[in-house]
Amino acid sequence: CKLCLGTGRQRPFFEPILHYVDYNPTQEMVQIAQFGENQTKGIDCWFSAFPILKPGDIMFRAIQGELWRIVNKNPVGPQGVTIQQICRLEAVNRSDIEYQKLPKSIDQTLLLTTVRDWEKTRGERLW
Repeated sequence: CKLCLGTGRQRPFFEPILHYVDYNPTQEMVQIAQFGENQTKGIDCWFSAFPILKPGDIMFRAIQGELWRIVNKNPVGPQGVTIQQICRLEAVNRSDIEYQKLPKSIDQTLLLTTVRDWEKTRGERLW
């Protein structure tokens, strides 16, 4: 169902939260299954402590226009206070229902402005 995106709930996803993410290079992993090889496309990335992430959350990479699903999250924090989150992301299939609905719900003007600001800030860094 395009309204519930297979979750059984109306509007199952929160409004997008714009956030900078540090990605490690893409890795292609091959898993040997009972009926042959299964290739998955996954990447590791890290976030600050906010927003709190959980497995199953969907991420949209703005410049590439790709959707990723969080499959694993490891919080990093001394003495129980989360200061960083390290996540494993897996590419969402273009045939999945999320691709039909979620990218269209993101305000393109806000997205382009934010990406431009991030690129400008990145260019100003001295390190």
